[in-house]
Amino acid sequence: MEKISKYTVKGVNNDEETCSHCGRTNLKRVVWLAALDADGNEGTVAHYGVDCAARLITSTGTKTSGKEVHNLGKAISYAEKWVAHYGRNDYKALAAIASAVGVRYNVWAWVEGDTIHMKTADGTTVI
Repeated sequence: MEKISKYTVKGVNNDEETCSHCGRTNLKRVVWLAALDADGNEGTVAHYGVDCAARLITSTGTKTSGKEVHNLGKAISYAEKWVAHYGRNDYKALAAIASAVGVRYNVWAWVEGDTIHMKTADGTTVI
């Protein structure tokens, strides 16, 4: 098994109600994290409670809080919803979505080509 060097937040929702890490149940929401190996290759995506997700991210050297992880996950889910609605071909719509994400969730977001990039204060980039 490869050593996990980093995690990427994929989203936050209520599709699951248990934490894959500690087994806690009846959660109102879970954070979906993808494990990255040393080369940056994405591994399995699993669901975690907000606090466990923050602990896992912090264990890889990135200092973060549960609130930051939750906000980033909500920002990703929000952006994905609107990108699915408007599509990736309209740069103005993507720029408006990135701007809304930045204002609403306090996440630095910008557009490159047909992709919205997000960066948090701790330096984690999510695409």
